Amino acid sequence: MKLLIAVLVLAIGLDIAGMVFFFLYMGNQSKLKGIKKERDVLTSNINQMGNINAFKQGELGEKGAPEREYFVAEIDGAESLYALSPPMIPQAKEHSYLMLYFHGMGSTYMEPYMAPVDKPIAHALRERLQSATFLSVDYRGKTSWLNDKALADTNQNVRAVLNRYPTEKIIVVGTSMGGASALAYSFLAAPDIKEKIVGVIACEAAGDLAELFKTTNSKIVQAGLAEALGLPEQNQAYKRHSLFERLKDSEGKEGLKKIRFAVLSANQDDVVPVKMQKDIVAALQKEGIASELISFDEKHGVPPSSQYLKGLEYILSAGPIKPGTN
Repeated sequence: MKLLIAVLVLAIGLDIAGMVFFFLYMGNQSKLKGIKKERDVLTSNINQMGNINAFKQGELGEKGAPEREYFVAEIDGAESLYALSPPMIPQAKEHSYLMLYFHGMGSTYMEPYMAPVDKPIAHALRERLQSATFLSVDYRGKTSWLNDKALADTNQNVRAVLNRYPTEKIIVVGTSMGGASALAYSFLAAPDIKEKIVGVIACEAAGDLAELFKTTNSKIVQAGLAEALGLPEQNQAYKRHSLFERLKDSEGKEGLKKIRFAVLSANQDDVVPVKMQKDIVAALQKEGIASELISFDEKHGVPPSSQYLKGLEYILSAGPIKPGTN
């Protein structure tokens, strides 16, 4: 009898141990899923800022090095720098271009000279359009989203460069945060600059930053937007930066009709939703504004320079571009 009781106690003990193990196992599986999800988001954020690593992998040779220009901001006296490359083949004012580049979040004005590593953006675009001056602005550093101070600095930098290298045609280029900033600059630029903008190459861009704040998987992007512009709720800064709001305004819409837009879209993007990128082109085309979606099979980050060249070819495909005309 004692033996039977001992066996029963042992069996019950084993059952309890098994149940404890089972619940521990299920709890660990749940934790593992949570960890995996956090890992995936972190990986996405790392990919999003891959441009930082790209330009840290090597040093620029003298041949590819831009001029680094120091300036003091007129708006508040802050000190900063921008990168500048003169035309490879100088042309008369009416045949030359200025290419203005906005870097991604977490990066610097050196991004287009160092990313992607195999063929940096600035090198590729300058080789294709040798009459162009290339300007890469810092626009208040790593996470400004073209806020008021960044916009003022950009206007100041562009005017300084135009004084040295006059042109009537500006092509605006940007990646991620810079892509959204390139879009916004097409209608937020000072009037004397805005009238010269003939093309925009916006890579992985959002046309509505309030919507991006709500839908992105990246906590880094949300924090950056909040730091630069505040929270979206009842915030006029987000409305001013919205392409879609601008298209509702008849005067603003007319101002965009002289510009050709190339939207470069990473079809595996998990930072800026792909639908948001496609919506930009759909909205522009609905209003009769020249635009094209250029998709590529990549995650969020700086894509191969060949994608930017496709955008440039689209802008130049209309033939000689004259400011103020379609």
